Order: sequence, then C-alpha cells, then structure tokens
Amino acid sequence: MKKVSLICFFILLSLNAKAEIIGTWPCGDDCTATLDSEGNFLVTGSGKMTDYKYMKDENNEYHSLSPWDSYRSQIKSVEVEGVTNIGSAAFYLSNVSKLKIGESVTSVGQAAFEGNKIKSVELADSIKSISSYSFVSSLSSASIIIPDTIDSIGFNSLGWYDWAINQNKNIICRGNNCERVSDLLKNYGCRKGDERLTVDVSNKMSLAGENQCNSEKYYWTGGLCNNRPTDGSAIECDEGWYATNKDVCARIKLRYTLPEADAATSNDNENTIEWIFE
Repeated sequence: MKKVSLICFFILLSLNAKAEIIGTWPCGDDCTATLDSEGNFLVTGSGKMTDYKYMKDENNEYHSLSPWDSYRSQIKSVEVEGVTNIGSAAFYLSNVSKLKIGESVTSVGQAAFEGNKIKSVELADSIKSISSYSFVSSLSSASIIIPDTIDSIGFNSLGWYDWAINQNKNIICRGNNCERVSDLLKNYGCRKGDERLTVDVSNKMSLAGENQCNSEKYYWTGGLCNNRPTDGSAIECDEGWYATNKDVCARIKLRYTLPEADAATSNDNENTIEWIFE
C-alpha cells in the first residue's frame, strides 16, 4: 500500500511539473493559438492567420487587438507552423525572445513582432515578404537570417533610422544569390522622427557562406554551422561549437588557407590548416 502511494505521489509531482495550458484562441478559419504557463505560444493549422490591428487604449497606450493581448507580457517563445502567414500585429509589443517559423509561412504581417526582444530568427526559404514594421525595435542586439528567395523587405520592417546607420552587422543572407537581398537593402525605407527616408543598409549584411565553414556545404548562422535540411543529415552543435562534417562538432580556433590554394580549392580540407581544440 505504501509502495502504491509513493508511486502516485511521484506521478503527481511529474504532472505538476508540466506546463499548463493557460489560453487557447482561434486565429483564423483553420488556425488555433495556444499559450502555456511557461510562456510558449504555438500557432498551428492551415491557411491564413488573422490580421489584427493595433491602437491606443483609454490610457493612451498602444496594444494589439489580438484575443491574447492581455497575456502579451507572458509570451516568451513563439512557434508557427502550418499556416501561410503570421498575422499583422499578432505579437505586437509582446515579450518574445525566441521565434521559430515553419516552412509553410510565406509572409510576416505588419508590426507582427514590433517591440519584442528577439535574440535571433531564421526565416525559411518559403518566406517571400517581410511587411512594414514586422521586426522594428525587436532586433537591436539580434540577428535575422534572410533567404535569398525573398521578394520584399517592407518599410521600417527591420529597424528605425538609428538602427540603419549603426554599423553592427545583424542581417545574414543565406543562399547563392545574395545580390537580390543586397539590392533590397540598398533601398531600405525607414523613419527618422516624422521623416521617411530611403537608406542603403546593404553594409549591414553578411553572408551565410560555405567558405566560413568546412567543405561539407554547411552554412554559418553566427553560432552554428549547419547545412540546410535537404537530406536530413545536418547536426546541431552547442553555441560556440561548429560542425566540421555531418556528425562531428568541434571548436575551431583558427582556419588558415595555404598560399598555394586557389579560389577553387580554398575551401577544401587538403589546402587548409586548422587548429581545433575541444
């Protein structure tokens, strides 16, 4: 009897340790949004997610008209999968630091993540447009990885004028034709006070190129080297550790290309010296 009671006690402890669902809302014709007690917000379904507006309330403070707005300070991470877009103002002035966007999403709505605290975000190849104000005031100390297949980068979507003239690089282009993204960034529209300007922020872009990793066609994302998941063989390494091939993580201290290596072979292991320590 005591043994059964003890087992039940540990089961209860385990159940209590799990995050509880604190809110569930419809967010489109076939879209459901769920928030748990640990701040994880999940959007699932298919088709279009609802676009929301934002406005001032009776206290002269801005807020979103999304049904979960009263919980916005509790939202720490967002994952979106299945739907085709992230609704306008969906997470306006929330507390999001971690964001995962599924391959189904083709656009990020206006002011969707304005005023958040996002540490980094990687946009999937499916993303075609970033709407105006999407990530404004969210990426001051973070990076955003943009695929070279993107068609439009909206007005003030990444930052204000002050951000535009800051030389810290935090836009990473992934792909083989980053001239496309560079051209979009050369005509970046932003706001300086009440003034609308067009500025060149292409110097803020760095490349997620193979040449920063080893020869297995891995891509640099600022802290990880991973190939795009085309064959499912990529591994993820802890922060500060880099994939040297498909299944090995190492911390690379220095990589030196031998003088006799030409451009065609400079990324081959045969023509480089690496100092690696673990």
